[in-house]
Amino acid sequence: MDECPDSQDLLAKTREKITKCKCICLDEMGLSFNTNPRYMDKRSKDKLIKRVEEWMLKPDEEIQAEFNSLVCDKILVSGADISNYPVYDIGGNIVKQTNI
Repeated sequence: MDECPDSQDLLAKTREKITKCKCICLDEMGLSFNTNPRYMDKRSKDKLIKRVEEWMLKPDEEIQAEFNSLVCDKILVSGADISNYPVYDIGGNIVKQTNI
């Protein structure tokens, strides 16, 4: 059974929000944005999940503002090492991706 377009949009927006919250929380924990929780120890992963759940309750505007600030302060600065981040072309196709 196919999902309706509205549920697909909601799913995409929810995934985007979770990703932003995860990045914020990883930074708060002193970890890289592209840290894969799959490879974290149980205690750290549980701590990350709890923090993400707390951030998910905040207004979208607050999440977006914190995420944008994080990107500007950590990624879009002179001398930042962005070699481990995936690179996309204008069409959204991945050009380069490194394994974590």
